[in-house]
Amino acid sequence: EEVKRLRKALPAPILVGSGLTPENVADHLPFADGLIVGSTFKEGGDPRAPVSRRRVKAFLARLSPLRDRSRRSVRRPPQEDRELP
Repeated sequence: EEVKRLRKALPAPILVGSGLTPENVADHLPFADGLIVGSTFKEGGDPRAPVSRRRVKAFLARLSPLRDRSRRSVRRPPQEDRELP
């Protein structure tokens, strides 16, 4: 909900970079201009652990079909029509 509210109010690009998982990426992608993914790709979600190919593949498998749909679904209002939070 926070990302959705910000998208309606801000003219700036929005990057989501905390807590992204294969399970919740669909909730954030339609309102974000970009994603920052870190510990989700690490073994056990531990930022000190090595990157897990399995976790990267699981995330991308969920993300890929959402990308094109997301680009078509979000209509951003012109800057002058946006309300500030």
